[in-house]
Amino acid sequence: MQTEIAMFSLWRGQMAVRGRLTMRQILADVASERGTTLDAIRGRETVRATTVIRDEFYARANDAGHAYAAIGRLLGRHHTSVMAGARRHRRRQACAG
Repeated sequence: MQTEIAMFSLWRGQMAVRGRLTMRQILADVASERGTTLDAIRGRETVRATTVIRDEFYARANDAGHAYAAIGRLLGRHHTSVMAGARRHRRRQACAG
């Protein structure tokens, strides 16, 4: 039986478990795949193209096992905003096929 080892840091919502991507890795992957910058995702811009990318990050980070509160701390947002964004992304994915 394999035991997972978790490392916690309360600063900036970092949490790493062996075999799981960190939120910063997921953030960098989403930014790279979507052709945007980390600052754009972290920023306060409410342009639809940016919020769609941000919502994807929320959903992917949560799917990787990160708590909504931790995701929100990383980007300076309330956990309910993160929950709503992840829900929007999942609905868009369901409608897309």
